[in-house]
Amino acid sequence: MESTPVAVTSITMDELDEMVTKRVEDILAKNEENKIEEEKVEEKKSEDGSWDIFGYGRTTLRASKNNDWNTTGYDEHAGNLMGRLGGEQETNYLEIGGSRKWAKENGSWAKVNARVEYGNDYSYIDSSSPESDDDSTQFELKELFVELGGLESLPEDYTLWAGRRYYKRMVGAFSDDFFVQSSGVGIGIENPRWSTALVGVDTDGSADNGVTDDLGKSGNTVYNLDMRYHGVDKWDFQVNLYMDNEDNKPTDKDSNFGFATRATYNLPGYYFAGKGFSNASIIYGKGLAGGSAGVNFGDWVPTDISDDAQMVRFNSLGVWDINEKWSMGTELNVILGNKDNEWAPDGFKAGLIARPQYVVNDNFKVIFEGSYGKRDFDADWGGAESYDMISGTIAPTFTVDSGFWGRPEIRTFITYVKDVSGFKSANGETSEILIGTQAEFWF
Repeated sequence: MESTPVAVTSITMDELDEMVTKRVEDILAKNEENKIEEEKVEEKKSEDGSWDIFGYGRTTLRASKNNDWNTTGYDEHAGNLMGRLGGEQETNYLEIGGSRKWAKENGSWAKVNARVEYGNDYSYIDSSSPESDDDSTQFELKELFVELGGLESLPEDYTLWAGRRYYKRMVGAFSDDFFVQSSGVGIGIENPRWSTALVGVDTDGSADNGVTDDLGKSGNTVYNLDMRYHGVDKWDFQVNLYMDNEDNKPTDKDSNFGFATRATYNLPGYYFAGKGFSNASIIYGKGLAGGSAGVNFGDWVPTDISDDAQMVRFNSLGVWDINEKWSMGTELNVILGNKDNEWAPDGFKAGLIARPQYVVNDNFKVIFEGSYGKRDFDADWGGAESYDMISGTIAPTFTVDSGFWGRPEIRTFITYVKDVSGFKSANGETSEILIGTQAEFWF
């Protein structure tokens, strides 16, 4: 039987190697595409439906010599001025917040943010709590806002938000002074270079025209157009316009409009010299913005204030990493007012705080804090036009992280406060000793 010839195509070894290599590359490329797609799916799964939770809290037992070693608060005149270590106003404070993000295949996303706070005898002049006139302690809603991004109707890196928000606050970490914030309810748009927001608050100052809400607070709403620019290296700029619609002011000179501006510079290292970080802010406010330190919005804004009222603020904060054992944080805060500003009349208030820390080992450190505060306004507040105060604290501290910002930790402390001007501003005496223990955490 005659066999059928078979056509044989000959290839060289180089051609065979090339075919195999091409096939392997195709398989690897396909696998890489599948891997990327799987990662995208996993990323969307992780963003879609899970809550990111954060919190902060501290609880303090504090007794004072002037109060026969019963528990006590700290002198109100030292708030937002002196160092807070050992002198926090509240016994217990807790805030819990969280956010949930939804990501869609078209690149758009949404994020819901919420925060509640609890505190007893706890107040800031700018981000105050509690908000009602109920003296009982309670959880209160502090933030509830929605963010939207990746929208086809907006450029790629723009975010739109609306709701109630602690908006872009800056704090003096050792005095607890939120010297920059536009907290309120409103709407805003932002990107990495600039941001603009319109927020409003019902003022918690004096009820200027006698019109009050059901809680006895002023029925006057103040609006703030907050504009910031972040596009210059190491600099941050801000301009605020304050407006209200209160017709019946106590005097004809009382303002319905205010203007404020701020410039912040993030210095290299610790004031150009040591290892660490530092920043400095200069703030100016006039009219309706004059009584709230320019860019310090919130429900404390005083509206019975002159068109000619002016205020200048300077704030600086830094932490110096000296070596493996020693570090130190410092803060300087200064407020200057003019004669037309009854909230800072023709004088100044200033505080200087230093907080050194020595690390004994990974789980034990000793924190020191010293502060000096002076107030010299042309007004009789609490029985004195001016006073000078000094304080010193030593706080042996147990912790799971001995870094400067390491938390959670348990500290014991002893604090000495003295009014060197002789006025009895330290819990009714010229000097005071506070002892106690405190737990603090954040996550």
